[in-house]
This record gives sequence, C-alpha cells and structure tokens, in this order.
Amino acid sequence: MKEVLSELELATEFLQKQEYKVEAAILQAHVLLLRDEELLDRVRNSILVSNLTAEDALESAMERMTLALKSSESALLAERAADLKDLRLRIGMKLAEGAADAISPGVADWNQAVVAMEELLPSSVLAASKAGVRGFVVDRGTQLSHAAIMARSLGIPVLKIASLSRIEHKTGAEVLVDAVNGRLVLEPLERLETELPIRSSFKAHAHLLLPVRIWVNVDDAEQFDSDLLEAASGIGLYRTESLFMKKQQDFPTEQEQMRVYSDLFSRCRGLPVTVRTVDIGGDKQLEHFSLGPQANPYLGLRAHRIYRFHPELFITQLRAILRAAAEMPALRLLFPMIEGLDELLFIEELAQEARQSLRRDGCVFQESYQSGILVEVPATVWNLQALLPHVDFLSIGTNDLLQYFLAADRNNANVRGSYQPENPGFLRMLKLIVDTAKAHDKPLMLCGEIAADPDLLALLVGLGIENLSVGIHALPQVSQSLSVLAVDSCRLLAQECLGASTTAEVRKILAGAAPLLGVSESSLLSSGFEAMDPVCGMVVEAKDCPYALTWSDQQYFFCSRQCLNSFIAKCHHGQAVLSRAQGRY
Repeated sequence: MKEVLSELELATEFLQKQEYKVEAAILQAHVLLLRDEELLDRVRNSILVSNLTAEDALESAMERMTLALKSSESALLAERAADLKDLRLRIGMKLAEGAADAISPGVADWNQAVVAMEELLPSSVLAASKAGVRGFVVDRGTQLSHAAIMARSLGIPVLKIASLSRIEHKTGAEVLVDAVNGRLVLEPLERLETELPIRSSFKAHAHLLLPVRIWVNVDDAEQFDSDLLEAASGIGLYRTESLFMKKQQDFPTEQEQMRVYSDLFSRCRGLPVTVRTVDIGGDKQLEHFSLGPQANPYLGLRAHRIYRFHPELFITQLRAILRAAAEMPALRLLFPMIEGLDELLFIEELAQEARQSLRRDGCVFQESYQSGILVEVPATVWNLQALLPHVDFLSIGTNDLLQYFLAADRNNANVRGSYQPENPGFLRMLKLIVDTAKAHDKPLMLCGEIAADPDLLALLVGLGIENLSVGIHALPQVSQSLSVLAVDSCRLLAQECLGASTTAEVRKILAGAAPLLGVSESSLLSSGFEAMDPVCGMVVEAKDCPYALTWSDQQYFFCSRQCLNSFIAKCHHGQAVLSRAQGRY
C-alpha cells in the first residue's frame, strides 16, 4: 500500500506540473483514501486477528467502504465506489506481480492504440494518457465516474458497446472508433480520418446559412485552452463550481476567485464569456459545508436557496467576477435555478449590494454586463412572461429541466427509459420557451447534453434554437453535423415531431429523417450501476443484492425471490436463460 501511495503522490505531482488540475485532484482523492486510518486498521486487524492474507484483508476492508459509499443517496458519492475498485486493482496487482498499472503490458507499444476493457478506471486513463492511447472501448461505465471525467478532460474518446465478446480475439487489429456517432468498425477497408480539426470545422461553420452559433462550455478555467475559442462564438457556460469543489477546507476567497476569473477573461481576448454563478447542492456537494438534512438533494438547497442563509457566498463571488472583468466588455452573468420573479429580485438585491460594496471600497470593476437566467425547472417556463423584462438573455439547462419535467433521475438506471429528450411534451415545452423568448426579443442559448447530440441537432434547429453551447471536444462534430442541415427541412422535421403523441413516434420520425441527420446512435456513457435481472430485465445493485446465484460458472443477480425461483425452475427444466446479468459498477 505504501508503494502504491508513493506512486499516486508522484503521479499527482506530475499532473499538477502539467496543469491538469482536475486529474490531479482525482488522484489526490485516491491518496486520501489510502491514508485513511480506519481502512489501515481494518486491514491490520484482519491479518493479525483473522489470519487473512494481505489480499483477502484488503478486499474485506475495501468491500465495507464500497458498500457504505454505494448506499449513499448522493449519486456523486455512490459513484466514488469505482475509485475504491481502482485502488483494489492497483494494490492487488502490486501484491501479485509488482505492477500497479491497470492497463496490461500485453502490447509493447501502446502509442496510437485503442484499448478495450470492461470498465474504465482512473488509473487506466492516466496510464493511457502517458502511453499515447487514442481511445477506449468499454461495456460498462457512467458519466459521473472519475475515470469518465478524466477521459473527457484529457480528450481521450470513450466508446461504450453492448459487449466486448466480438473483439476479445482481435488484439492488434486495425479499428475505427467513432465515439461521437457510436460506431466501432473492425478492420476497415480504408483508413478514415475521424478527427476533424477544430479550425477547419470552424471555417465550414462560418459559411453556414443556418442561423446557429456554437459556443463552448468550460468546467475548469485553469485548464481551458483559449486557442480553441477560434472555433466558437464565445464561452456559453462557465461552471464555476469546480473552483469551489477544489477547496478542501473552506470556500475560495475573493482574491483567489479573482485570480482565476482574471486569467480566464484575459485569455478570451474580448469574446463573450457567460459565467454561471456557483450552483452547489444536488450532486455537487462540498466536504466542508453541510446542507443539512436532505432526503432528496435535487429538491433541497441549491444555488440561490443557499444564499438565503449565506448571502455572503454570492456577494463575494460577484465582487470577484466584476473586479476581474473590469477591462472586459463582454461579460454575461447567468443565474441558475431561478423559478420565478421572487427569486430573481432577491438575486438582483444581492447583486446591487455587491456593486455598492465595491464602490465603497473604491474598487475598479465592470458595471456594464448582461444578466440572464438558466431555465432548468418547469416553474420557470410558466413564469417567463414576468421574468423576461428583467433579463438580457436566457439559457436552457436541458439536463436538469428534463429531469424535473419528467420526474426521472437521470442517474437512476431503472428509470433511464423515462429520461428521454424525445418526449413530445418536453419538445413542446422547448418550443414554448423559444417562442416566448423571441416574442420578447431576448437571445436564447441551449446548454446540456442534447446540444451536442447529433441525433437531435436537426430537431433543435427546427425548434428555433439559434445558440448551442457544447463541450470543447464536441465542437468539431457539432459543427460538421450542422454543416449538412437545411433550415427549412429542420423546421418541417420539428413540426412533425411536435405533432407526435408518444416518444416512440418522435423517434420513428427522426429515424425516417436519417439522411438529414446523418447519424444513427449516441455513444454517451450510461449512468448508474447496472446488474440486470435475467428474468424481468430490471436493473439491480449487484453489490447489495440479497438474491444472487452462481450457475455454470456465471453469476446472476435478481430483484426478488420470485425472479430467482423462476430462473432456477427454468434452468432445471433445461429452458434457455433469457439474458446474462452484466454488472456495471
């Protein structure tokens, strides 16, 4: 464990020097886990008292911690169970062979290789980055995992496929990975260039007749490459939470925030920057700040609701933003989770207090900026008529808006089928937002995952969306997809979808427009933990499942004793098993 700890500390130091702040923070979390005295005591006691081997003692201790994390109501905390699995793998390999890399040394030169593995782990991503790996193919995964976050920020594409069995004997084969459109091509007849240079995609986009502008999302200002802004209209969404989540003991001070914001603004060379004020709560928890009892964090204290108790958080951040933007004329402030005019007026009062305090202190700051609200709860939609006279622009946060509209947790595997952006009611709500904003002559931007979904771009354009904000690595593909669209065809497509009665009908319409859309499936990593009941198809949590069975050297998990008994009965009668349970942790 000491050897692995030392290796992790060296890797963390390396990442920090390379300005990979997010990746370094992830490995630092692993360091803290290995330093946990409770974990070390459990391992020692298991060895000394229970006479377990080092491997078994470690497995037992980490299993208890894994169960504790996975029982958390926070999806973010539950996902940290994958970090423990990564540590177990590292230490286990160190004990067994003296090697701690999660990537097997089976191929001498990993440079330019595509690595297939069941599950992506942080150590795999780090080793891949060092070795020059071009991509991953997996059959398990979640967007919330540290590994997925690391892969995205390092620009390593990850393609999720149904099963690795079709490629398990293809070591060394030439492969084409299109992680945007969800395609895996073995032994392609001709080599295709799948990486569209950002600058060339911008040139194509600049000549589009579509009334659409592409903006960029920024998660970590300290890691943002401003050269990539050549291909965008500006920063459409800067999520400031990363700055707050990096601090382990307290909130960042005004000076600390100001330094980060100033650096970002200076690198944007006068382009518009949309800064979302901090939205902690929900799945963005801070270790040093308790939000009190919350049975459902997504319906509890978030964003401005916290400011009712701690207005100084907002005031301090706004002071830092305005001071940092003193010489930047294109500042846009975005306020999240605004349900109605009451909340917006409260925010405006705090903003006025921040400006007055800056004047009293004699500070130089930006007094001229645009302010907008993020539409992410259904109540906002029905309050737009009252809200729009008070703002300069709107942004639609589709991730949360869809979740709240359909009452379906996007991180819950068993209700994933209900979390569908093609829902006709949701599409009609988007159209209402677009039409209301246009009636008040207010610019509108759409953020969220669907902004970069090639299956939905034509539909979004047809609904009247004129500004899309996407992740930097999605920019080339979004621009390419837009380049083949005709606005009249998009409008006809949207009109047909708006008249649909079911999600299935919308999907059928979109599938029929395949030549227009140009793609067929998405490759986003699935959310949640999946172990499928082979009888009913329900997803269960394998680690906590009381109904499990090993049959013919395969392990199965069940939602209930009824399904377990049904499975046993069918096996005893020689009937075919419906499907094999596949754990996704």
